[in-house]
Amino acid sequence: MLQGLKPEMRVLSLERVDVPAHLRSRFVDADKGCVLLRRLHLVDGRPIAVGASYLPRAIGDLAPDVVAGLPNYALLGAINGKGVAHADIAIRAQAADRDVARMLKVGTGSPLLVMTRTSSFPNGDCCDLSTFHICPERYEFCASCTFQFGA
Repeated sequence: MLQGLKPEMRVLSLERVDVPAHLRSRFVDADKGCVLLRRLHLVDGRPIAVGASYLPRAIGDLAPDVVAGLPNYALLGAINGKGVAHADIAIRAQAADRDVARMLKVGTGSPLLVMTRTSSFPNGDCCDLSTFHICPERYEFCASCTFQFGA
């Protein structure tokens, strides 16, 4: 439990798919495909986000209870022993389409935050492309920047 809240993830689907075209040049073993993991994220039983993640094919070899119980970065660490070294994140607003609205129990057209994250292993290989549709009233993003001057 975090801050007295009970987080939960429910696997909606896990399937082997082709790596999206725009990631093929950077994705781990792109010629072998990847897995698409879809999950519903809940807090205290209330849906707060729906995630869809393209992950290395090796994730599909992990036990189903491991995939269900661990966040993406822990799964990625389990398959390479090091985890993620870098991530680029973009956040935008978007109206909920019918399917996402149904899963999040909000009205079609309700405002959502959409976070897209592209993550890489230490060697630079892309290992995660995730898109999360998030109910904004239960979420806060914080960003921090560090700058080096001179050299």
